[in-house]
Amino acid sequence: MDEANSVIAELQDPGRHPVQRHDLLAAIAALNPDRHDEAFDQLDRAFDERNALMLWIGSYFIFDPLRADPRFDRLLNRMGIEPSQ
Repeated sequence: MDEANSVIAELQDPGRHPVQRHDLLAAIAALNPDRHDEAFDQLDRAFDERNALMLWIGSYFIFDPLRADPRFDRLLNRMGIEPSQ
């Protein structure tokens, strides 16, 4: 987990290189499941910013680790998307 946290920290450092929000989400969700709160914070920001990433929330594989969390369905509802059963 230390290595995963190191990668995430590097991606969050804007001084190192620009990072797309989906890259950060992928790292947070896939590399460290203990950081799902942070992933959902990023998703909420992406939604508020009307980030194009949100167009793919229903099908993009990087969101798979988050789908079982009830917050994922709540986010889909906010977007007007029917959660899959």
